[in-house]
Amino acid sequence: MPRLLSAGFLVAAFLLTACSESSAPTETSAQTEAAAPAQANIPQGVIPQAQLDAMAKAGNVSNVLEQAEQERRKQMEAQGL
Repeated sequence: MPRLLSAGFLVAAFLLTACSESSAPTETSAQTEAAAPAQANIPQGVIPQAQLDAMAKAGNVSNVLEQAEQERRKQMEAQGL
């Protein structure tokens, strides 16, 4: 019976260590200092400018699709479909 308990204890310990949250390797101060200038160019607003630009492009695409759909409906109505 003690052998079974020790095996169970080992399995439980293994599972706890395997499932525990492991931290990612930390950066050295040289890596952090090297990354700082690159991060300085990133906009610090609530919504980055790149996302705002993408939303504007999506809005333009949406308008083009709506116009194409309206033209197609007009053609279908003209043909009696």
